[in-house]
Amino acid sequence: MPPSPPKREKKFRRRCVECSHYFLKDDMFRIQLNQAVNKDMSNRSAYICKSYPCLQCSLQTQGKRIRRSLKHAVPKHFFEELERVLHTLDPSNVIHPQTI
Repeated sequence: MPPSPPKREKKFRRRCVECSHYFLKDDMFRIQLNQAVNKDMSNRSAYICKSYPCLQCSLQTQGKRIRRSLKHAVPKHFFEELERVLHTLDPSNVIHPQTI
């Protein structure tokens, strides 16, 4: 009997809440609710890609899509942190989805 072929490594992809493209988890920020805030939805999280346009759009809309995805209000300190991250990125930084 011939040996079985090696298993392919799974590459987990998530959808960006802003641009709706799929990316590898390493190319995204994960936004998760604090368990103390909402115990019944402690496993809810949202992903946003690390591209400048998506972060800027999320900041301008005050995280409307993030709120919808998490089904919970987003704290103000999140937007302060998002703005800090946005200033460290190059505006020409646009990550394109990878084909897997």
